Amino acid sequence: MDVALVQWPSERRKRKTLAQRGKPRLLLVDTSANAPFQVDVFEVWIRLPATEEDVDARVRSLKRRAREHHQAEPTVDGTCTLRYGRFSISLAPLHAQLAAPLIDNFGDVVSRSRLLRAGWQGRPPNQQSLDAQMARLKELVGPIGLSIRSDAMRGFVMEAPPAG
Repeated sequence: MDVALVQWPSERRKRKTLAQRGKPRLLLVDTSANAPFQVDVFEVWIRLPATEEDVDARVRSLKRRAREHHQAEPTVDGTCTLRYGRFSISLAPLHAQLAAPLIDNFGDVVSRSRLLRAGWQGRPPNQQSLDAQMARLKELVGPIGLSIRSDAMRGFVMEAPPAG
């Protein structure tokens, strides 16, 4: 898997495009620029000037991280811990209940009705409540390299960025 080198801040658009595609990237931060805020496991930065050895070390680290992420599917356990690759996050019980069917059907659409049943036993809330909780779950899993997207009105899909 290739790692893109991105000049920061002059190549902001390139960074955004690569992030949307799930591509690993090393930001080469200009001496006078502030370091960027990062929430993506496929991105690291180094301030210039940097030695070739330091740049190479960060590139190797990103390649290893990307390989680890693309080799494993996520899991969620009884303690509401979601694990993906070498990362883990603690979820609230409701978010763990919503994540479970998405993980069981990783990469495939899970219907809204199934998610409502999974998250709320008894009388489910309205669609807006589901959408709000799914938006929050999406924020929680993003930093560990997972994404959740809506599939029109059918449901939601949990997936990882494409490899390579």
